[in-house]
Amino acid sequence: MGFKKIDIPNLAFGTFPLKGDSAKNAVFTALELGYRHIDTAQMYENELEVGKAIKASGLSTDKIFLTTKILPENYTLDRFIDSLKKSCDELQVDKVNLLLLHWPPLDKPLEPILDLLGSSLTYGLTERIGVSNFTSSLMEIAARYFDNQIAVNQVEFHPLLDQSKLLQKASSLNIKLMSFCSLARGKVVMEPVIKIIAEKYAVSPGAVALSWIMQQNVVATVMSSNRDRARNNMDSVRIHLNNNDMQLITELTQKHLRLVSPPGLAPEWDE
Repeated sequence: MGFKKIDIPNLAFGTFPLKGDSAKNAVFTALELGYRHIDTAQMYENELEVGKAIKASGLSTDKIFLTTKILPENYTLDRFIDSLKKSCDELQVDKVNLLLLHWPPLDKPLEPILDLLGSSLTYGLTERIGVSNFTSSLMEIAARYFDNQIAVNQVEFHPLLDQSKLLQKASSLNIKLMSFCSLARGKVVMEPVIKIIAEKYAVSPGAVALSWIMQQNVVATVMSSNRDRARNNMDSVRIHLNNNDMQLITELTQKHLRLVSPPGLAPEWDE
């Protein structure tokens, strides 16, 4: 495929919680608008529709960066690779660009599951491996285990949550963070300071928040099934917030609003 480790596209189109035709139509629209990084997961139950949208777009698969994630119940020797092959079949690709463990295992050792993740490279079913929802300590274990092959840790990351410690640790390990819940389910765009900055740059509040994420060297993931909002979110890649604006937004992280922490899946967070 046409992407290298260093050029993971900084803006990704997320697909949760879309299913069925809603997922297919939204991804098709996103590709039409110019998004080239699509983020999905086995847990989302929409890989088939994502694959159909990519096919319908007419774009060559080497022009699209695909991220998917393995469902925790598939973290076993007899299911891991078979489930990934099924994901690739549904996505209509030979391999994905980035494969993540969706959640860290809470009730079993991490290393055997990291072995399974590594096997996806051996089988040629992904170009890069990574993790999702890993804490600093878990991320460090994974990084050391693979000797610098972990490309990404996808985590909740938005202007209302302080993830500075995790970001600093990721940077020290040469791991990129990738966001989800980038607009805190709409709460971010209601913040007065975000609105004021958006007016200054003549873009949407969402674009400002996404730009704040990307300017910290974090891959920003955003989903909208509304065509205009999806287009407006793309303005985030063409603006550059000044240091003062960045600081004003960063001050919002003191609210420390975490939205995603499902019992039975979430680890003990860094804070």
